[in-house]
Amino acid sequence: MFLSLDMSSLPCASQSDVQALQAWVSNYTSHSNQMMYNGKPLVSTFAGESCSYGGSYQSAWSSFKSGLNVHFAPALFIDIANFKSLSWLDGAFSWNGGWPIQLNDQSSTTDIQQAVGKLNQTDNSWLSVLGTKSYIAPVSPWFFTHYGPDTYNKNWIYRGDDWLYAQRWEQLFNLRSRFDIVEIITFNGMSQRFILFNAFIHSFLYV
Repeated sequence: MFLSLDMSSLPCASQSDVQALQAWVSNYTSHSNQMMYNGKPLVSTFAGESCSYGGSYQSAWSSFKSGLNVHFAPALFIDIANFKSLSWLDGAFSWNGGWPIQLNDQSSTTDIQQAVGKLNQTDNSWLSVLGTKSYIAPVSPWFFTHYGPDTYNKNWIYRGDDWLYAQRWEQLFNLRSRFDIVEIITFNGMSQRFILFNAFIHSFLYV
């Protein structure tokens, strides 16, 4: 197991915010179940490009990393060309690479197949840019979000029909010599999720 900090919710605008993140991570780095990578505890994020402590996300994460001996591979929604210049970045997680996010519920089977078939192009682009930094490859069978106008007011799906999950695993198997980590993207909110279940025993797990 490893920590993935949800930076769409956690604050990261002050020194105390960064210190709180460091404290949370430090609480678990020595845990027996902590995942290690290259001899260091693995830490990731969801987002984090909006952190503003020190004037920019670069300064914020540099401060965060300076106080920890971890392998830091966040999911930052930035131009991947910037990865090489980020000295505090040990790797990166391609959160949006698990689905063809341009599709919708009206997409044709042909559109779906073509889009799914191109997901490994994203993998190759990230691997090329990261060089010797680690790459966390994403896989996920389905995603939807539904919030009403009284809250976040968003309602869409990342289309996952037509054997996306199986095809995505096949793509990653074919690239397996180029990276070490695959992350199955999960969700814990009732308004955004996917379901993995065993139809034969009629049990399911919301994740």
